[in-house]
Amino acid sequence: MIVAPFVEADFDPPGQPAVQVNVYFIGMSLSEDMDDGANGYADIIGTYKVTHSGHGTKDGKIDMFYYDWDTLKGKNGYIKKRLLYSHKECSPIKPITVEVGMEEHNTIFSNTQLGSGSITVTKPGIYEIKLDKGKALIEVRVTPAVLYSEKCSYFYDQPPDYASSIVTSSGGYIYDWQLANMINMWIANRTGYANMVFIFSQCFGGGMIDDLKEKLKGTGDAAFLSASRHNEASWGLADGYTPSSWPEMAKRGFKKT
Repeated sequence: MIVAPFVEADFDPPGQPAVQVNVYFIGMSLSEDMDDGANGYADIIGTYKVTHSGHGTKDGKIDMFYYDWDTLKGKNGYIKKRLLYSHKECSPIKPITVEVGMEEHNTIFSNTQLGSGSITVTKPGIYEIKLDKGKALIEVRVTPAVLYSEKCSYFYDQPPDYASSIVTSSGGYIYDWQLANMINMWIANRTGYANMVFIFSQCFGGGMIDDLKEKLKGTGDAAFLSASRHNEASWGLADGYTPSSWPEMAKRGFKKT
């Protein structure tokens, strides 16, 4: 038996490769002159919360930075990027919501509130979050994370004009819609079931799943696995496999037990 080490998986729609998603705070603008103190700048601090759909959240503080109204006069003021959130995920990226609350720091009096706001993004870019007295600037950057791609599991729908089949020992064919009807008729509607697992290890096996999934919807718990897509060949390891005979598989952690 050939076994592979356990890896965690994110189950997302198809897309290659996996990606590294970083969210940065990169600056802000003010809508009025708020310079105070000896340095002549607005001393700005804040808080943030990043919510990554299906993956988690992170919150924290934005340490003090400065805005020079005399120079910028309401234009965007950029600072050295500050990383707010980082995560590897299977592409495409899930929605990311960034919330910020900003204030101008005063030494003697209470801080002046600049306002709070949020934005939800689904693609990389530079975005503005509107506040009561200005705008906060964030950047969402997405870069390939090829080495992480093996931890992703993708699903691919078979096109409507495709039909898949399995070959019986007699040489006949059972098409995907026929198998789905048989399972639905003789198991789901006849005896019922608590759970079932379908594994298609043959070439083009992924094409057997869509009809089964549709026919068994709401009848019980069913899991579907395939070694290939509807238009893709599958490959197996020969009985005589040894790590030395196939170094590439050995690198992936496969071993013979």
